[in-house]
Amino acid sequence: MLVGVIAGGIGILHKLVFGLMHWVFGRFNKRPVICAIIGGLVIGLIGSFLPLTLYSGQDQLLQIIHNPAAYGVGILLLMMLVKILLTGTSFATGYEGGPIFPLLFIGGTLGQLLTEILTFIPQGVGVLAGMAGVACAFLPAPLTIALLLGLFGGQSDLIPVIVIGAVTGFMVSKAVTPLLPKPRPQSASDKQ
Repeated sequence: MLVGVIAGGIGILHKLVFGLMHWVFGRFNKRPVICAIIGGLVIGLIGSFLPLTLYSGQDQLLQIIHNPAAYGVGILLLMMLVKILLTGTSFATGYEGGPIFPLLFIGGTLGQLLTEILTFIPQGVGVLAGMAGVACAFLPAPLTIALLLGLFGGQSDLIPVIVIGAVTGFMVSKAVTPLLPKPRPQSASDKQ
């Protein structure tokens, strides 16, 4: 449950950054080429320093999970936060892709980070509960996420952990999201 609560908070942070990036780049709605160039520059520059934060994240997360000693707490935290920023920037500047794998990367990196800080949490539990919690805080589909991670991910023995992480992340998001500031509609001067 602890991992699910923290993952829910990270999922809410992702929602906020996602909205902020759409607001920032929304000013370029009538100039999609300029928007895409700026987005590509941001993604390329940041990705050149942290290449594991590029692309969808499924292969990159496997590198982190299979070689946890190579990544300290600081670099895991940085990669998680940068992936949140890059995902929001990518979607806001018109690059195509889906949100699921980046969410799983963010949650899995968070889970690995928590297992390094809280050593009593097994790696598999932390990573899967983190993935489920972040994904369900961002996308309100706890049953779908739990089934995807548990059944299709080959982790059927950890389905209870995945369900707890998913439901906890979902509940944290549902409790906190109404308290967040609502995005204001763009005025005519903002759209120009």
